[in-house]
Amino acid sequence: MKNTDQWIRINPQGLNISNNDLNPFILFKNEGESLAFPVWVPAMQVSIIGNQMTTRHPHEVTLEILAKTGFKVEAVFFTEVVENQQWGKLVIKSLETSDVLTLALKAHEAISVAHLVDTEYYASAQFIEKARKDEIFEKDSPDFQKEQIIRKFGQKYLM
Repeated sequence: MKNTDQWIRINPQGLNISNNDLNPFILFKNEGESLAFPVWVPAMQVSIIGNQMTTRHPHEVTLEILAKTGFKVEAVFFTEVVENQQWGKLVIKSLETSDVLTLALKAHEAISVAHLVDTEYYASAQFIEKARKDEIFEKDSPDFQKEQIIRKFGQKYLM
């Protein structure tokens, strides 16, 4: 899946949890910080991600199974935005045979597992463009969310 012409290396920059009705999101930026986009995270998932940082977490068993069977989480590729839902692929690689398993998941589901280990994140230019467009805000999010992101992070994070 990794073709440098097609995929842009990105990094999570932080989790935004607002008290003014802005849905939670993780802000991702490319290494030069010239591109940025939000990955929307349901409130329930934010709670899980927060708990995973401090206590025993729901994915501990998953990671233990992967380790004992010789697999590791290799990368997350954000692949598409369909209506208001962001999708990605969680890539799991065998340490013994180099076999690769790819799971199609909602972007926030892939993040909830991948952020626990040293994982690389990638997104296509098309994904970034679509994730930054206004249509991502229209279905589940009030219009003022766009204004909140602009106020907090600046106009360049939206198209």
